[in-house]
Amino acid sequence: HKGKNGIKKGVDSRKKTSYNRSHKGGGTYVRLIQISVTSVWLLRAVEMDFARGKIRNRWLMMGILLGVVLWIPGMKEAGFPELLGGLLLPVLICWIPFRMRGLGAGDIKLLCVVGCLNGSRDIIYCICISFLLAAGFSFGRLLNESSFGQVCEAVFNIFNELQHLEKFVSYDGRKVPGHQIHFSAFILLGYAAVLGVNRANLYHCNWWSGKIRYMQKLVL
Repeated sequence: HKGKNGIKKGVDSRKKTSYNRSHKGGGTYVRLIQISVTSVWLLRAVEMDFARGKIRNRWLMMGILLGVVLWIPGMKEAGFPELLGGLLLPVLICWIPFRMRGLGAGDIKLLCVVGCLNGSRDIIYCICISFLLAAGFSFGRLLNESSFGQVCEAVFNIFNELQHLEKFVSYDGRKVPGHQIHFSAFILLGYAAVLGVNRANLYHCNWWSGKIRYMQKLVL
């Protein structure tokens, strides 16, 4: 009986974990709406960024307001911490790159929209993946343009000045034609990667739940 109860508790625990991961924020339908709204907002923001070089603040503020509204159904459970974390973490994490002029205010606001709609855990993954993708793209482009040594020297000088002056120094290379990138596109790619990772984790949990149920049948 102890073995049966242990297996049953394991099944229930994995079901509960899988449910919480896929139903956070008020249910399956709300989660699908969050993903759909985030995708639409990111696509429109990328279009604005490429067309005008700037994302409208009105569009970003509307995204944040929608995020707040969509978290209301799950506010009694874990909605408020997720909402607050998703809204503040992009500012905290991206503050230093912003002060160094390596990241624009519009990009940080766009990350706040993603965090407000999806929660703190997803926005951390999204930021990390977006920075990795942008760094890889920039590294490849610099190697292609044979200017990697110059950029490394400029970055080294910036950190050297930071060490001596003990204050933030902006990166002037952003003004050079060809050195700018549209970071909003990498945020979109990073969010797509996060959705893929979440889907894989859910599949993994369901796979283990199936194995445990199969073991339970053998024991019974």
